[in-house]
Amino acid sequence: RAAVDNLDSIIEVSGAVMIARGDLGAEMPIEELPHLQKRILERCITLGRPGITATQMLESMVTAPSPTRAEASDIANAVFDGSSAVMLSGESAIGHDPVNAVATMARIAARADDEFDYDAWGAKVHKIASTLQPHVDDTVTLSMTNAAWRAALEAGASAIICITVTGYTVRSIARFRPQAKILGFSTDEQTLRQLTLSWGATPILLDVDFRADNAVTRAVDAARETGEIRRGDLVAVLSGSREYPGQATDTLRLIPIK
Repeated sequence: RAAVDNLDSIIEVSGAVMIARGDLGAEMPIEELPHLQKRILERCITLGRPGITATQMLESMVTAPSPTRAEASDIANAVFDGSSAVMLSGESAIGHDPVNAVATMARIAARADDEFDYDAWGAKVHKIASTLQPHVDDTVTLSMTNAAWRAALEAGASAIICITVTGYTVRSIARFRPQAKILGFSTDEQTLRQLTLSWGATPILLDVDFRADNAVTRAVDAARETGEIRRGDLVAVLSGSREYPGQATDTLRLIPIK
């Protein structure tokens, strides 16, 4: 209960948040659980943190070969609520057929993704985020990722390339659930591992210093080499500049791939 009462301050100092509904349900009235799940996910996304929904998502598949209808709806609703990831526990740890459980969850989540209203979601996040008053560096990054989301949507960009040190730029753009793929470039291996939890993000190693003059060129080249973009595509690129007196993403470019 204390964690729920201090939700924003906890999320702000967290790298990611897992909604462990078993523990949460033991501490809070059961009728409050669905609403808390939605509230926690909304705050995670608004503050640019991955939110993971877990516990009893496919509990029946510990022994059964297929889930209940309620479990299928639970996974889909977790996606619609904005979960960055959905997680199995007993189903894969001690279940009769963990491979089938994982495949079933992936199938349900992918189908829910197909029905997700991405444009409405981005507008909702923009409206909520406008109420925040973060540090000036975060304000710059949040504003630029908002601009990148809009630019990618209106220009029909196929990818949004983010050059990041800590992963914050990727997490910020992922909040909007853009239809363009998110390619997160970093020189830091730990950051790349962490980015696997960010919605829609593909982490890629950047082989030059992020402050180098050719960092953007190398990121675009690497994206082509990995097959993520190709000739004829238009991509949005988010990066920081040497001129900015701090650490923030302050530059957005739209680059046609030739």
